[in-house]
Amino acid sequence: MLKRLLLSFSLLVLAAALVSCGSGGKQTGTGQYFEVFDITGKSHRSDEWIGKQPVVLNFWGTWCGPCRKEVPDLVKLYNEYAPKGIEILGLAVRDRPDKVDSFSKQYGMRWVMLMASRDIIIRYGVASGIPQTIFLDKNGREVKRFIGARPYETLKTGFEALLKDQAESR
Repeated sequence: MLKRLLLSFSLLVLAAALVSCGSGGKQTGTGQYFEVFDITGKSHRSDEWIGKQPVVLNFWGTWCGPCRKEVPDLVKLYNEYAPKGIEILGLAVRDRPDKVDSFSKQYGMRWVMLMASRDIIIRYGVASGIPQTIFLDKNGREVKRFIGARPYETLKTGFEALLKDQAESR
């Protein structure tokens, strides 16, 4: 009986964590320091990017339908805003590096691909679902956050907010 109860509870927790386009949840983690591995197994620290330039954290997964849907818009936005100094960090959630590598190459996702650890998911309050896109200014402060897939025009408002913030801080 206890085993069945624990199994049921575990499945509920897992289901809640896998819900795409989650809603709400406490928003935490502005500019949190983290260490993660990229898809080649190389270790990276968040301060390689955060605190040096505007950064967009995109929590996603190759298995996530809504995530896959917004990829073409993110590719277009990356091509528009990377030359203006905004970097995207793709943080793959509950995924395999080989799948992330293959998918990102197939769809032209030329930004840094990292493997999101449980720790970073908690620190950034992403347990409510993916995709989540968090816009951090050059000082690491959260400027905007979108929970769930968003169309090009909506995502663009986040990139524009970073540019505006960058211009005001000069």
